Amino acid sequence: MLLLTMKRQQYASQQKHHGEVRMADKVEPSVMLQRIAATGDPLARHQREIIGDAVRIHIPLRDVVSLRNVAVYLRTLAGILDTLSRDTKRQDFEVLFDARSRIKLADRAIREGWPTTG
Repeated sequence: MLLLTMKRQQYASQQKHHGEVRMADKVEPSVMLQRIAATGDPLARHQREIIGDAVRIHIPLRDVVSLRNVAVYLRTLAGILDTLSRDTKRQDFEVLFDARSRIKLADRAIREGWPTTG
């Protein structure tokens, strides 16, 4: 009974958050646990192919002022990644895809030397 109540609450939360529940996006916990046990990865193969295994940040060592700007970007990125990692309303793929995008944007800003406001 408790499990059924939790499922109903999850469904209501998803409807409230997204307006509707898209079945293609919903992954049952048992399916995810089976996938993790079999492959060690919570994502499906096609999802992993989309986002990849890792994202790199290139930090150029131009001068100390640039290094200070890099530190600002990295602190900001760390806060964003921390917030994303705590988001329980979104699927793992959504969070990781968003994180990948944010990391790539920070990498571009660092490489191109975009000015910081901090």
